[in-house]
This record gives sequence, structure tokens and C-alpha cells, in this order.
Amino acid sequence: MFVEFSAIALLSLDNTFTIRSSYNVSLVVTGVTNRTIIVLYYDSEPSGGYFRQLTYNLHINLLTQPLPTGTYSIEIYWKSTWDATGSANSLSVAHAPTYNYTRTLFVQELKPI
Repeated sequence: MFVEFSAIALLSLDNTFTIRSSYNVSLVVTGVTNRTIIVLYYDSEPSGGYFRQLTYNLHINLLTQPLPTGTYSIEIYWKSTWDATGSANSLSVAHAPTYNYTRTLFVQELKPI
């Protein structure tokens, strides 16, 4: 099975943000395999006193080993990995309706020839 996920993520950092913000974004075929990427923003300067929003193009794909016939769950998770200073820091995937960012999940069954 080939699985591909893509989306635009919006990283929001409040006006007291300092140092680092990071998130793991995982594409998971439950009970089979997973792939994780990191979204990271680092700034060694003191807080700038202003709110920031940055966009990230997320793209993850994975290829499983041959699987027996059946039904499989495919999931996307994103989780903060750093407790960044500031109370309004976030990573939003497919942030709608304000920005109307889309996301795509493509799954293809592959058969040996």
C-alpha cells in the first residue's frame, strides 16, 4: 500500500513566544507502520513582542510491506514536542474557513505483477 498526505499548516506564535516551537506530524497505518516529520521554528532572540504566523507545506508518504486482504485505518496526528513560552502557540492543519487550506490523503493498493 502506498499512502501520501499533504497539507498546508499554519504555525501561530503569540507575542510572548521565545526560543522554540516544535511538533511531530505522523502518518500512521494503524498496526502496520508510520512515518513522522517535524515542524520546527527556532529563534534565539528574546520575544519580539509581536504575534507571528508562518505556513509550512507538509508532505509525508510511506510504502508498506505487502499486506493481507482486509481493512486498515490510516490516521494523521500532530503533537507538540516542546512547551514553548506563550499561551497562544499552535499548529493548525487545514485551517478553515478563514484561510481555506486544503489537505489531501491519497491511498493506493499496489499489487505485484
